[in-house]
Amino acid sequence: MLELLLASWLFYPFSLALFLILVFLSEADYGIFTTLLIVLTLGILQFFTSYAPFTYLMNEPVKSAIYIALYLVIGFIYIYIKWYFISFKAGKLIRENNKYFSYGGDTKYLPLKVSNWKSNLYFWFILWPFSAVYTLLNDPVRIIFEKVYLFCSTKLQNIADSQIPTDKNNS
Repeated sequence: MLELLLASWLFYPFSLALFLILVFLSEADYGIFTTLLIVLTLGILQFFTSYAPFTYLMNEPVKSAIYIALYLVIGFIYIYIKWYFISFKAGKLIRENNKYFSYGGDTKYLPLKVSNWKSNLYFWFILWPFSAVYTLLNDPVRIIFEKVYLFCSTKLQNIADSQIPTDKNNS
C-alpha cells in the first residue's frame, strides 16, 4: 500500500507537507519532536517500502560515512550562518533598548551569550536542512521588507506632512 503512495502523485504533496511540518517544528524549538518524526518516517520507509535507508547504511558503510560527515560539516557551517542572523536581530533589539530576545517561544536576555543557546545550536547543527529553509526564506525576506517599509514609510509620511497647512501668522 505504501509503495503505491510513493509511486503516485500523492507522494509529492505528502512529502511537502511533512517537510513543512519538520521546518516549523525545528524553528519552534521542538527539536525532539522533529527528530522523532524523522526517525518515525525513516522507520516507515525501512519496514513498509522497498526503499530501506537503514539497509543502505549497513550495505554501503563507506559512502554512508562520507554522506554523514558531509551532512555534519554543512551543519557546522550552517550554525555560523544562523548565529549571524540571530546576532543581527539581537543587535537591532539592543539598539532599540530592548533587554529581551524572543525566539521559538523562549525569551532570552540580551546581550546574547552562546551558553544560553546550547540546545538551539545543537538542533540547528543536527536539523540544519529544516532550519535553513526557514532561515533563508524568513530572515532575509524580513530584512528586505523592513528596509523597503522604512524607505516607503518615510516618503509617505513626508507626503502626509506636506499636506498639513501651516499657519505662519501664529508662529
